Amino acid sequence: DSNGNAVLMELKRRTGGPKDVEQLQRYVDNSRVDVRGVLVAPSFSERALAMIHDHELEYAEIEPTSAGKNEHKSLSEFM
Repeated sequence: DSNGNAVLMELKRRTGGPKDVEQLQRYVDNSRVDVRGVLVAPSFSERALAMIHDHELEYAEIEPTSAGKNEHKSLSEFM
């Protein structure tokens, strides 16, 4: 990130749910360095948002682009 911290991002093309939060938490727990865990999806279930808060993770609501478009974004646009 802009402060030099490692960021671990889990990207989903569908609504983020509890299993996605659990998966991201496992990745964070198994990381060999301190990381910020960020779940990225078009939307999130209420339960997933509560779990993100409980696990002190982060999230971003991003609508995926359609396949075949030549639109590129930099990682900084998601943070």
